[in-house]
Amino acid sequence: MDLVRLVYTGRKTYHDTASGTSWQPGAQQMVPDHAARRLLGFVEFERAQPAPQSQAQQEEQAALLLAQQAQQAKRQESETLEGMLLAVQGMDKQALVDYAAKYEVKLDKRQNLGELRQQVATLVEQYGVR
Repeated sequence: MDLVRLVYTGRKTYHDTASGTSWQPGAQQMVPDHAARRLLGFVEFERAQPAPQSQAQQEEQAALLLAQQAQQAKRQESETLEGMLLAVQGMDKQALVDYAAKYEVKLDKRQNLGELRQQVATLVEQYGVR
């Protein structure tokens, strides 16, 4: 159901029985679309003009948008890191050695698989996903 913001410009209190709203002079209310079409037939009702945003409101919205974008980027980075750490847990020795080479680290293949995974996981956490 769509809502429309109307302004009542009449001089007396008006009670609309169809929509069940009571209007005081100068009042703005949101009414359903079907009731708005009927009320706009009266001279006393008109669509409300959207209020122009102040500079402070625009800056606040811009700051909120930047904060949301930063939070989304941080969440995406965290998900990428988690995904890589899970992938490291499934790698064999050769894959771990090859992946560590991206960080310019040479691993000793003679170490056991658990130690190699731990070293690569530390590299990923420390330097990020490459």
